[in-house]
Amino acid sequence: MTTENKRNSYRVVYPKIERPSFLVDNVKAPVLDCSENGLRVEVPTGHRCPRMGETVSGHVRLRDGREIAVEGDVVRVRDQEIGLRLARPGIPLAVIFAEQRYLLTRYPT
Repeated sequence: MTTENKRNSYRVVYPKIERPSFLVDNVKAPVLDCSENGLRVEVPTGHRCPRMGETVSGHVRLRDGREIAVEGDVVRVRDQEIGLRLARPGIPLAVIFAEQRYLLTRYPT
C-alpha cells in the first residue's frame, strides 16, 4: 500500500507560542500553518468567519516583524479555522525555509 502526498508545496506547522499573525481589517488572527501557496488561520472568537470562495487580503506578520502582503480565496472553513489558497506571488519559498530552519533549531524534536 502506498500513501500519496497531494500537497504541492512545503508546509510549516507552528507551535502555539511561535505562530505568526494574519492581519486583516485591524483583526489579528493566528496562523496555524503556512506554505508558499496557502495559510491555515484561526479566526478569533467574536469575528465573522469568511465564507467559502470569498477573497481575503491582508498581511502575514512573522516573528521577526517582517510583513508579507497576501491575498487568497477561502477553500476550507471548519469551526473557527479557514484555509486560504494564496494568489501569486504568495509567500516566498526562502521565507518558508527560514521559518522551518528557525523552528527546527528551536524545537529539534
